[in-house]
Amino acid sequence: MPSKQLRDSVHLAAAKLTAAEALPGTDPGRGLTGRKRTGHMLFRAKGWHMVEKMMIDWQRANELRTEIGREGFAEVVDLFLDEVEGVVLRLKTRPEPARYEADLHFLKGGAWNLGFAEFGALCQDGERKAAAGDTSQIDVARVVEAYFISKDEFLAGLSDLARMPASAA
Repeated sequence: MPSKQLRDSVHLAAAKLTAAEALPGTDPGRGLTGRKRTGHMLFRAKGWHMVEKMMIDWQRANELRTEIGREGFAEVVDLFLDEVEGVVLRLKTRPEPARYEADLHFLKGGAWNLGFAEFGALCQDGERKAAAGDTSQIDVARVVEAYFISKDEFLAGLSDLARMPASAA
């Protein structure tokens, strides 16, 4: 079960955002716009500089839907969720550090093709660490959590995607 902070999509690169770390005058449970934050991650760069980043790249998802058609898109989504979830569950229940590089490479490719931006970025970071032989520095639990939260965000937003005009990609 994802942590409340991750479920609320509030994360820092290295630590969870707390009230003390929030920008003066902002609520850590809300985005910089003051709206309730869902499907976004907050990252702390230097000082109080923060950037809000979407977990799902809906433009990419719409481009893919346009490229392969609505029916093809539905098939790709089903295939992606089935294959990726199998690897994610194996990472969660039976982690094999010797397979991290290949597993994370596979997950990254699927994630970015479908627009799972944050999950894809975490997979890329883990893949690079695994390639460098630094598997102990890969936060597998965070990768797993990011997948399930991204999946929920994606599935919740599919109806909005269906109403989007086809991409001019």
